[in-house]
Amino acid sequence: MSSTLKNRASVLRAMSPILRERALVLRRWPRLISHLVAETFSRFTVQDAARAIIAYRENKPFYCELYLCMQKHSPGATFQDISEYMIERAFKMRRYHDVVLNNYLRARELLEETLKGRTLDFYA
Repeated sequence: MSSTLKNRASVLRAMSPILRERALVLRRWPRLISHLVAETFSRFTVQDAARAIIAYRENKPFYCELYLCMQKHSPGATFQDISEYMIERAFKMRRYHDVVLNNYLRARELLEETLKGRTLDFYA
């Protein structure tokens, strides 16, 4: 095992379980995260998108201002329903993430910077 992989593994072991899970999601689904940031018109940061995916995978509600607004306009919808809808929509609309407000390439750049260790918690 190379020294870089050993260092990365030791860093992951030293993290709290929540941060470790978020780091693994960032590395495992970079396209989904980038499309989710783009689909929400950059209302999600990279970290928010990772947290939304984790909540969806664990079948737990993810509370944010965007989902609260969507729930207000969709009576009877739960936060899990909204999470599922947003993730599906991020994939279905992926071909249209090329305009100024929902730009996939800009979201992907932010994700790459986050993976390099820079804590960029601002919007695309």
